[in-house]
Amino acid sequence: MPAVDGFELDLASRSGLPVAVGHGEYDPIIGIEWGRDARERLTEAGVDLTYREYPLPHAVDPGYLEELSGDWLPAALARAG
Repeated sequence: MPAVDGFELDLASRSGLPVAVGHGEYDPIIGIEWGRDARERLTEAGVDLTYREYPLPHAVDPGYLEELSGDWLPAALARAG
């Protein structure tokens, strides 16, 4: 979710959209507060949010990828199709 002065995302039109966000608690590049702000904004917009935090730096948790590919992704694709 970009944070650019003068640019506002149209999140209201995304209500019900499945969205997955995973964030490292120790990320020195994109701080955890950015992830938490995104979680709040997406929740307020009414998206179907799956949000996880992991004790990692700027990385993707392989366990989260397994979680998403197990149930989340097939369900999201079925809803889109």
